Amino acid sequence: MINTTNFSALPHASLDNHYRVPLVVDGNTYVIYVGREYIRRYTDDDLPDFIQAKITMAKVRGNNILSDGFVNWYNVYSYTGESDSMEGIAWQVSDSVYVVVITQDELDFLKGESATSRNDK
Repeated sequence: MINTTNFSALPHASLDNHYRVPLVVDGNTYVIYVGREYIRRYTDDDLPDFIQAKITMAKVRGNNILSDGFVNWYNVYSYTGESDSMEGIAWQVSDSVYVVVITQDELDFLKGESATSRNDK
C-alpha cells in the first residue's frame, strides 16, 4: 500500500512557475494530488491531454521503477533518471505512481481555478 498522506503539488527545484505533481493510477482511475488533502480523479475519457501526454512520455522513457511498496515521499519528488530533460516533464516512480511537471496555469486548471480568479484573491 502506498502512503499518499503527504502527496501534494510541490514547486519544482529548478523550474520557475512549475510544480511536481504526484499521480497514482488506480485501475482505470488517475488520482492527481494537486494540493494538501486535495485530489482530482480522472478516467481515460476525461484525463486532460497535457497530463496524458506526459504520462505517456514517462512510460516510454522509463527509469529506475520501484515496487509500489517502496514508494515514500522522498523518492516521489526526487528524479532518479539520467540527467536529461525528463526531469522537467514527468517520470515514473513505481508501477502505479508518476510525477508530472506542470505550470502554475495547468495546476490552477486542475484545481478548477483560473489565472483571473487567482489574481483576485
